[in-house]
Amino acid sequence: MKITPLVDVPLDGDMALIYSPNEIGKTVSTLLSAPSSIFVLDVESRPLGRTIDVVKEVRPDVEIDFGEWESFDDTMSFLNDYQKNLIDKKYRTLFVDSYTALMAMELIPELQRQAYEARKKENKASTLQTKDIISQFKVTEELYGGVGTGTIRITGLLKKIAATGIVVICSALEDRDPKTRILTGCELNPLFEGKQFMKAMPGNFNLIGRLRSRKDKDGKIVYPPMIDFRDDAGGKFLAKYTGLEGKTTGPLDWSKILRKKEGE
Repeated sequence: MKITPLVDVPLDGDMALIYSPNEIGKTVSTLLSAPSSIFVLDVESRPLGRTIDVVKEVRPDVEIDFGEWESFDDTMSFLNDYQKNLIDKKYRTLFVDSYTALMAMELIPELQRQAYEARKKENKASTLQTKDIISQFKVTEELYGGVGTGTIRITGLLKKIAATGIVVICSALEDRDPKTRILTGCELNPLFEGKQFMKAMPGNFNLIGRLRSRKDKDGKIVYPPMIDFRDDAGGKFLAKYTGLEGKTTGPLDWSKILRKKEGE
């Protein structure tokens, strides 16, 4: 067991989750304001040319590296060796973009392939027919359980990384499904697959914020968007704020959010 005296516990690390509908500005606003240098675990693998153009223009001195998701094992191996891959390289922020894609676009297809290959081995006489193709995309409760377990394992590593003083920021899309309200008691939630991770998720983050568009006096959308870390009405959206009492609503500017959280 590793024992760390209180005076040596890093004060800079945070585990934050931000979520919103699509195209609100989660990615660009985080790259423009999170502590540099930033490592982006790029799970969505979407074109980022316009985002990078904005970042270069507004924040030309920021240092950003992108790591593309290849597989669960590859990602776990990279995160496990966080001393070499993150700390020694002086990264101050790890941005996981996004948890929604991690579960729906990576873990589910990867587990589907594994399950299909296992079924093929069990029935070697099977030939590729229409039914077999459908079988490749079969989604079961067991598969959802695997997705939840895999995501919990990744989150566990991210918490260890945050404990070293690195700021960990994870993004997600917004879920408006009434069924999810049964699990959280809120109308609006981060969009995840399955029930297992959603039940455990809030306890893994010390900041959970929902983003919303911000408009000027003429009704035009301006950036960065607003973020709410607390639902004063209760039951409207999932949120969490851990830190010194202060303002929990404002523009998505991590340089200010993290200072206010520590009472500066």
